[in-house]
Amino acid sequence: MSESLLEQHPIQSREWKEETDARRDSLNQFLAKYLSAELHERPRYDNITGLHFSGQNSHVMREIVAGHANPLDVEVLYADDKITQIHVVFDSKDKGHNIDVYLAENALRDYLVAAGETAV
Repeated sequence: MSESLLEQHPIQSREWKEETDARRDSLNQFLAKYLSAELHERPRYDNITGLHFSGQNSHVMREIVAGHANPLDVEVLYADDKITQIHVVFDSKDKGHNIDVYLAENALRDYLVAAGETAV
């Protein structure tokens, strides 16, 4: 008898966890290093699923590039106790819209390695 679809593809345990204080500095450093590098020196990430910036705000982008941005919120998605995505909201400091940043796949792997963690 063949396996059921559920047995072939078990449901993963998924949970978002708030980790703003623990990841603030390492995310600032990673994003500043990435954005300040010459284009030909940057790793290439898929702009939708790898490293995605949502929103426009030149003031906040300058702060991110300088490594001085203020993450209001850092949410980390865990699937079966492994990090699969990070969502960061950078504060506009009342100068326009906040910027949301999403890290997954290769960008997430590179961030975790830079932060001294085990890559996914």
